[in-house]
Amino acid sequence: MLVSVDTEEKAIKLAQDVAFVHSQGGFEICNWTSNSQGVLKALQMINTTDKNLDHSPEIATEKVLGMWWRTEADVFTFKVGWDRYDRDLLEGHRRPTKREVLRVLMTIFDPLGLIAPFLAYLKILLQEVWRSGIQWDDKIDDNILTKWRTWLRVLPEVEQVQIPRCFRSNFTNGYEDVQLHTFVDASENAMAAACYTRFVQNGVVRCSLVAAKTRVAPLRYHTIPRLECESAVIGVRLARSVVDSLSFPVDKLFYHTDSRDVICWLGSDHRRYSSFIASRVSEILEATEVHQWRWVPTKLNVADDATKWEKSPDMTPSSRWYNGPDFLRLPEETWGEKAKPTPNFVRAC
Repeated sequence: MLVSVDTEEKAIKLAQDVAFVHSQGGFEICNWTSNSQGVLKALQMINTTDKNLDHSPEIATEKVLGMWWRTEADVFTFKVGWDRYDRDLLEGHRRPTKREVLRVLMTIFDPLGLIAPFLAYLKILLQEVWRSGIQWDDKIDDNILTKWRTWLRVLPEVEQVQIPRCFRSNFTNGYEDVQLHTFVDASENAMAAACYTRFVQNGVVRCSLVAAKTRVAPLRYHTIPRLECESAVIGVRLARSVVDSLSFPVDKLFYHTDSRDVICWLGSDHRRYSSFIASRVSEILEATEVHQWRWVPTKLNVADDATKWEKSPDMTPSSRWYNGPDFLRLPEETWGEKAKPTPNFVRAC
């Protein structure tokens, strides 16, 4: 059971209720843990196992859906399975096989996309390995080996990543405005979408990454505008999933793209385009309104960090990947060009 509440009192009451309900059916809920020492002390009374709930920083780490939760700091972290492979492989001294590249990728489980820019590069690399036509136990070639070693140099930094579990800390109630901003982007190699909450309280703005999703481009060639349209679909689906999962209402939804083609398609009669574009634009417009979409320059599109690896990704807590672009802390009228209906505009793709 995983649950989050706003106060210690609610957490204690919920734990007591859950324990009582299950006890009526002969089940014992045990191994409770929390990021609050007050809650831990209260849970001592209903925890009948020998597990020590007085966590020290050395042991206060719980595995949660493939990630690791450091309860004393209330942050999510990631661990690399160094013990599963020989050091020569993960230090780049031994050339991996196709099977080993996939195995390393699957070792790091990131259900929320919190380290999507880092894993996206290996997904793209694995697709190149696949495209090369080698068998599962064949060694990768020299060109791919160079990229593999580039990725390995960043791998140790993954264990240093710390993402606050609560993305609305110090903003517990009394919001003036709650928004969800979704950024989408595509390159010739990958597509990405990232969702950010934007809270406003007493004039203070806080933005935090909620979830992200990446997908490699299809093996069959597609133009960049088509991939941009596909990334917009991914963003709409991700935003819908996030809104359904949040425990609080979202006042406004915004979508940002650096593709003018997508903006034009959304504002025109999509039935006049190819079936590929028409079907995707139709899905987008069923879930969103044209005025919710805005064009932003590529350098301000944070989803661009997950589709291109021109430099090592910045995974520090203060990076724009975790806090959103700076312009979200400015007034709404500065957020870029709004999409507008242009029924007579036709562009083939």
